[in-house]
Amino acid sequence: MGEDGSTSLARAIAVLMVLGSGECAGGEGLGVVQIARLVGKEKTQVSRTLKALAEAGLVIRDAESLRYRLGWRLFTLAATAADQQLLALTPHVLRGLSAAPAPRTWYPEYAGAAHRRHPRAAGGSRTPPIEPLAAQVSLT
Repeated sequence: MGEDGSTSLARAIAVLMVLGSGECAGGEGLGVVQIARLVGKEKTQVSRTLKALAEAGLVIRDAESLRYRLGWRLFTLAATAADQQLLALTPHVLRGLSAAPAPRTWYPEYAGAAHRRHPRAAGGSRTPPIEPLAAQVSLT
């Protein structure tokens, strides 16, 4: 009997989420029985799912302990996703940076023993304090 593709996909996602959770934080991995219990599926279903994930490089099975951990292929996919997100945000961030005011320089003013810091623009004129650049530029 064939399996509904969305059910298989949901099970694979659940297995990956378990392997990426605190249950697997020690780095030792989890066995098929533990994973099946955590995702609430039968051992045979989880075993087939783990085999497919291992073939794709998304999980690694330790030959001695027979435990599973997240695979390196998953990390390369995550790094690629991060790169794509940064590239998608870059035009927006650059537009925000180009619209930001000129950088300010701080010059101390001395009045007797006490001194205060006043912001001055590069040309020497007084300017009001500015917010940090991160607060001026939205990353969303």
